[in-house]
Amino acid sequence: MCGRFPEVQGDDLVFTWDADGPEEDGKQPFVVRHGETVISRGVVLRGVVKRYIDIAGLLACRYGRRARDLAPTDAMLAFLVGNSAEDAAAVDAARDRLRAGWTISESK
Repeated sequence: MCGRFPEVQGDDLVFTWDADGPEEDGKQPFVVRHGETVISRGVVLRGVVKRYIDIAGLLACRYGRRARDLAPTDAMLAFLVGNSAEDAAAVDAARDRLRAGWTISESK
């Protein structure tokens, strides 16, 4: 299922992944926005890139080829990947898929 994200207008949707409060016990609240519109909120653990990739996939499913990027702020990127080149590559790969027009069928 693609998620219950709000409808947003536009052909090239760029989303921002940002902190949504202070880190506590290795957990970081996050918010995904398109401009001023809040798309999603949640909490991630330090070094857990899987949630970022899952959200990117849900955006691709919900908005199709219009979803063009999920840009983490510098602070959130550092929180997610730390010093892991593998995690940084996974984030870059998800962003590249969005930029290339990643689509996911809701019927899966």
